[in-house]
Amino acid sequence: MAKKILSVLIAVLMVASMATVAITTASAAEPSFSGGTVYWECPWDVAKIAYCHVYGSAGAELNAWQTKGEKMTKGDGNTWSYEIPAGPYDQVIFSIDTGAQTFDLVMTDDNIGDTAITDTNTMIENPMDSNKTAAKTTWKSGKNGPHLGITSIGNLVGETLCPTESGATMVANYIKNYLTVNPDSVTEEVLAGLIEATGTTAEAVYAELEAMEEFPTLPMSEEDPTLQIDVARQLLGLDSGSGDNNSSNSGDNNNSGDNNNSGNNSSTGSTSSNRSNTSKTSTTSSGTTTTGDSTPFVVLAIVLVAALGVAVVAAKKKVAE
Repeated sequence: MAKKILSVLIAVLMVASMATVAITTASAAEPSFSGGTVYWECPWDVAKIAYCHVYGSAGAELNAWQTKGEKMTKGDGNTWSYEIPAGPYDQVIFSIDTGAQTFDLVMTDDNIGDTAITDTNTMIENPMDSNKTAAKTTWKSGKNGPHLGITSIGNLVGETLCPTESGATMVANYIKNYLTVNPDSVTEEVLAGLIEATGTTAEAVYAELEAMEEFPTLPMSEEDPTLQIDVARQLLGLDSGSGDNNSSNSGDNNNSGDNNNSGNNSSTGSTSSNRSNTSKTSTTSSGTTTTGDSTPFVVLAIVLVAALGVAVVAAKKKVAE
């Protein structure tokens, strides 16, 4: 009898462990690039050295900016090439020794062997510094384009989300990063425009905010104890319904915007604050890795306690016999 109980216990633990691994893995999506060569038609004739900066929306970076490992190989004319190894990458920025650079370009396996084309007549706000601009760059194949992002004043720039990113996460990060830093840039109008442009919903954005580690419990300031999540809910137009947090929202609480890439071809905008954010990982992006879910471990603990109880009862029964 004891052996049967032990067998059942082991089987239950194995199933619970596999469920935990599956849930944890599913919540930690990362970009994936199989590796290969990309090309760039450099628009600047003065270039003596060209660089290819490769990184991922979840935080990975192949090499530091304009270091030896980023140097490209010059081919015919102004065409340069660069071999990218397999890894968690989904974006590239091309630059030259004078400091000129391109806007962030989304890259997937569809772009292996592809050539990037830069249009110096179309400048987009630099994703790292709102006071600077970078040249729009696209792939010859037409697959993927400038990274879609939100500037510090609520303007939507770029065209393409990375495969692992979502519009909801992007807008949520915008609210989180600027709600108390640049209040005038986060308004109901700005958020409504961003939600529509990114193809998401207010409910999805709110869910992302609730899942953030500290955001739901952070007050607006020392002087204003109103929770940021409550202010966000009102700005998202959800103050009459959803959300677990008490709603003592004050709609006039200054809120501010987010992060992610940037550019000057914008949609909804407002105020004139020039705060920029290191969105690449953002992130945006995104994009966007969600970790820290404790549910699997709670389930596993419950299973272990229950199994231990069964084992103790069985042992007592055997002694009694």
